[in-house]
Amino acid sequence: MREQYEHIDKILPHGEFLKGFVNQNLISKADLKVLLKNRGVFFGKDSKESYVPFLSNTIISPLEFETLKDCFNTKEDNPKRSSSDIKLDTDKPLIAIVPDHKKLSTVKEKINQSNANFKVQKILPFSPVDKGDTKMVLQFEIERRDLNKSWFEATNKFTGQLIIEKEKGNNLKITAQTTSKETQEVVKELEKVLVSHLKEIKVIKEKEELQKILFGDFDNKSRITFFLRLSNNMTSSVFTFQDIVDVQFKADEDMDLPNDITWMSNKDALIFKGKKIQSDFFFEQNSYHEYIKCWGMEVKFTYKYGLIEGVVSVNFGFPYFETRGNKAEFEINIGTYTAQSDVPYAEKNRMKEKLFDFLEKEKSEIYERYLSYLSKSV
Repeated sequence: MREQYEHIDKILPHGEFLKGFVNQNLISKADLKVLLKNRGVFFGKDSKESYVPFLSNTIISPLEFETLKDCFNTKEDNPKRSSSDIKLDTDKPLIAIVPDHKKLSTVKEKINQSNANFKVQKILPFSPVDKGDTKMVLQFEIERRDLNKSWFEATNKFTGQLIIEKEKGNNLKITAQTTSKETQEVVKELEKVLVSHLKEIKVIKEKEELQKILFGDFDNKSRITFFLRLSNNMTSSVFTFQDIVDVQFKADEDMDLPNDITWMSNKDALIFKGKKIQSDFFFEQNSYHEYIKCWGMEVKFTYKYGLIEGVVSVNFGFPYFETRGNKAEFEINIGTYTAQSDVPYAEKNRMKEKLFDFLEKEKSEIYERYLSYLSKSV
């Protein structure tokens, strides 16, 4: 939840005020490029270093300012999920093996005593989900003070969750739900405490490590197949595929490209937005897949669960590929989400959590089938 500077909705920034705002990390060069493109302005050099000085010397419209604020807020406030797995060596219920609140609080103490630009406000203990014995959730909240004190100074609060679920075969699925870069840092520390505790009480073998879905787990061809199976080949009865509306990719720089796609060479990133992208020849034809590094895809589905139905846009991908390469983790992010009928706010949030759960389940099953295929082909 963002607590903005009290005058942010009463001011239209320009000059140095605007420069400080658009230089925020969460406003990307792509966001600025789209804004300028809508003005009919293009630059030879694709960089914030080109865009920011130009914008700070012009006047932006109220609509453009609203667009920039939406870019800033959406990337943090919208929940994102990633998951990992580890093998349990016990039949004990989760409530009997999770770390107590005192151990979990060491994460709060560690971060709050560091030089981090945020503080952990609270970490709640693990509690059962739906009064069951196989799923538990831990919730936490952080507060961050933005360093830019010119005019966009604000105190921002963000929440996060760590969800653990005992699955068949004594597999423990650990799902992180985050809303900002800082909540991701908290989750990583909580995962360390959780795994360390489970090893300490000997319900996880010492050699076991968290198994995550990483960019480097796939070759180019299988990665695209993974994305496509999460989109137009999803088997869930809740979702019906509508369209692929956004793809992030580039040519593999270590390969000689076929003549038909040499136009992709020497480009750091390509972003395709529109309709029926899955029908473009280099996605439709499997023979091109081995030459393309794809790290993100936005898919539009209709959904129906119980009496609620509507449209949802889902981002699948490895959002930190450009900085982390093969170590980038797979993430699911629900973007736009609408219901056809009036649904109370609280019920709408619960529905979104359910959709997340269905997407996670589908993702896990598709990935398991992929691992099974790999083991058979060795």
